[in-house]
Amino acid sequence: GMGMRVRSGSGSIATSKDTGRGSEWAEAGKESAETGATRPKRTPPMGSLPSPSFMATLPSTMIRRQYSLSSFSGGEGNNQTSGSPQQAYHEDQIIAQIQELQMRLLELRNDGGSSMAHPPSEQFAPDEFDLSQSDTTGHGGGATDAMNGDTRLIVVSNRLPVTVKKLSDGSYRFEESAGGVVSAMERVRQEMSFVWVGWPGDEIDSADQEFIRSRLLQEHDCVPVFLTDDCADKYYNGFCNDILWPLFHYVPLSIVQVDGERRFDFKYWQAYSTANHLFAEVIMQIYRETDIVWVQDYHLMLLPQLLRKRTQRMSVGFFLHTPFPSSEVYRILPVRKQILEGVLHADLIGFHTYEYARHFLSVCTRILGLETTPKGVEYMGRFIDVGIFPIGIDPDKFERELGLPDVQERIGEMRRKFAGKRVLLGVDRLDYIKGVPHKLLAFETLLTRNPEWKGTAVLVQIAIPSRTGVEEYKKLASETHELVGRINGFFGSVDYIPIVFINQSVNFQDLCALYSVADVCVVTSIRDGMNLVSYEYVMCQVENHGVLVLSEFAGSAQSLSGAIRVNPWNIEEVASGLHEALSKNDMDRGLKHWKLYRYVKRYTAQNWSHSFVSELRNRKQRVDYSFASTPPLRVDIDILPWMKEGHRVILLNYEGTLAHPRALVDRLAPGETLHRAVAQMAMEPLNQIYIFSGRSNRTRE
Repeated sequence: GMGMRVRSGSGSIATSKDTGRGSEWAEAGKESAETGATRPKRTPPMGSLPSPSFMATLPSTMIRRQYSLSSFSGGEGNNQTSGSPQQAYHEDQIIAQIQELQMRLLELRNDGGSSMAHPPSEQFAPDEFDLSQSDTTGHGGGATDAMNGDTRLIVVSNRLPVTVKKLSDGSYRFEESAGGVVSAMERVRQEMSFVWVGWPGDEIDSADQEFIRSRLLQEHDCVPVFLTDDCADKYYNGFCNDILWPLFHYVPLSIVQVDGERRFDFKYWQAYSTANHLFAEVIMQIYRETDIVWVQDYHLMLLPQLLRKRTQRMSVGFFLHTPFPSSEVYRILPVRKQILEGVLHADLIGFHTYEYARHFLSVCTRILGLETTPKGVEYMGRFIDVGIFPIGIDPDKFERELGLPDVQERIGEMRRKFAGKRVLLGVDRLDYIKGVPHKLLAFETLLTRNPEWKGTAVLVQIAIPSRTGVEEYKKLASETHELVGRINGFFGSVDYIPIVFINQSVNFQDLCALYSVADVCVVTSIRDGMNLVSYEYVMCQVENHGVLVLSEFAGSAQSLSGAIRVNPWNIEEVASGLHEALSKNDMDRGLKHWKLYRYVKRYTAQNWSHSFVSELRNRKQRVDYSFASTPPLRVDIDILPWMKEGHRVILLNYEGTLAHPRALVDRLAPGETLHRAVAQMAMEPLNQIYIFSGRSNRTRE
């Protein structure tokens, strides 16, 4: 009644520049304690202290070493790790007060729920790259809210986890697939309502579509997107596999058509756009306001924009399972802006590694001229979060399989078959990005340079056929077979075959048995989004402690620090890596394996999906709050009419203007002096006051 209004903006305006350095200081203290080194004191910004749960795990001496009394009083501190008994006493008092304040702060934020300015994980993340608002390891999992209530998850991918095939008698067969993303969704499916949207894998007669749709939904929680064979071929094979897939793996486009290769053709782009529109239409038919939508991979990069055009408040996440190339490579794409703008209508964009996310942000700046931060990108008045979510595997699946009697028997058979040999294993699709020829050449170099391994080292290479109808892949297969024949012919003998080449897929039991008996696993991808073969091998090596030789160009190389990393383009280096792996003693093998095992066991496929969905869900709660509580401030309606009548319009920001920007507690009320000053201004009839705040309703009240 006094001409004063309080408006709540998006949560992002409530964060000060120094927010979120607690983890950095905690890591500094931890490093100092582990090495015993003395580090110079630095003053941590107030309001950016380590979490009490972290500090509770540290010895008091370690905490005291990082947070000296002088650090909080503004002094330079000293380089000693301990002081007088009196100083130590005061330090302990300060530490106790910090812990109490932090506990109160976290309790207040938990009470505030989704209405807080930022989740606790953002408040305490290091001020470097936003690792999906995660813990200090940077592997997701920062959001901890339980997935319950009415929220439903709509997962959208090119293919459904169920393939529909029409048989000769006119009936249909439904075959479930067991891909990595399918198993990754198991935990999410148990925790919230779930539906999967995608192409069923074949053209379905219009007369049968309603039957297929009903059965897929009732029996598999799937909703089909029906594509004609012509559209599917041009969209999937023409654009996705011949344009986006090579480019994202650093293979440039062809200018002219050579040996069956397809160059960029706008009819493939039109098919890609058509398919994305069809996906959007199907999603809108089932969409509810409380749903969140998770779009998977490069097949559907236009979909976030198409959905956003239909409803502004839809919560959309996008995850790319391939590498994202550098800006110099991406800019080759003729439709580079359209693809980028399509993705930027998502709320959360996820990548496997820091490198891919960094390239994406760089592309946003160089091609679209957008402002970016390590946490995301500003686009059309919205801030899009960019996070890192490395996918994993389901470790329990492999542990269960290895415990089966049939698998143990198969392991025994293989050990007898390779008795007296050292087994190196490769498991790859026969795709040019997998670097199979690089691996064969490195093995040849190993036998040439280290003849002691001749007659002992055996490379078992599983090369699963891929896109056998494409000329480029036919050429790759021919060259690979030629290499295998040459090496076996030169180094082989009656009782020794250097390379066992299996040009077909193997069943899961045999795969686990091979993983178990192999002394070394070799991954030489020249580009790979993640490469989960390395994870699978580690899980099957609990007893043998095999060594992993891993290409530095595989996404998993950034996570699996216990592997021997090699450059697959340097054949000599790969050969040296193989020799090192074969020569390691039992202690070194055990230490490296334990390091790998702990990581693979912890960062599973289920945790990957849970962390992404949790973060997207928290983002939706913050956006819903903003929409529900904050009508936009219209200059033509809210400001100009007052000014024309001679009124004064006063715009005040709460954080940083009326209140201290680094206030520790969200509910820290303004002082009495501020209350009187604002009330006095509001009593003036000619004053129209707007106060902007990113704080919760409870805080403002």
